[in-house]
Amino acid sequence: MRWLLVALFTTAAAFAAGQGAQLPDGEGKAIVNAACTTCHGVDLITAKSASRADWSGTVDRMKTYGVTLDATQTTTVIDYLAKSFGPKGAAPATPAAPASQDSAAADAAASATARASTREERRVYRMMSTP
Repeated sequence: MRWLLVALFTTAAAFAAGQGAQLPDGEGKAIVNAACTTCHGVDLITAKSASRADWSGTVDRMKTYGVTLDATQTTTVIDYLAKSFGPKGAAPATPAAPASQDSAAADAAASATARASTREERRVYRMMSTP
């Protein structure tokens, strides 16, 4: 029973954490919601500002982790991300991140969030394993 409460709490907290950020409208939004947010929150996407080439590399890397996109979907997603969350000099569809936060800082924040999530999963596992 205790593990069920912990699982519900963890799920609710993760859901609430992703509620602040929203993707801007555009062709590709539905694909990004379906393909990207199954593993991480929208805030990870909206915090990043990158060139088309950088987004292409990120999408290719995610495909090696198991995201299934065909060639057309891949192009649509990369175009959407580059248009909505392109370099700071370009006008994004919505403000993606504070002006003081660059791509390296966003990557560092995402990495820290992933580490914290892993630590939390280990803690929950230990709690569930303890009689």
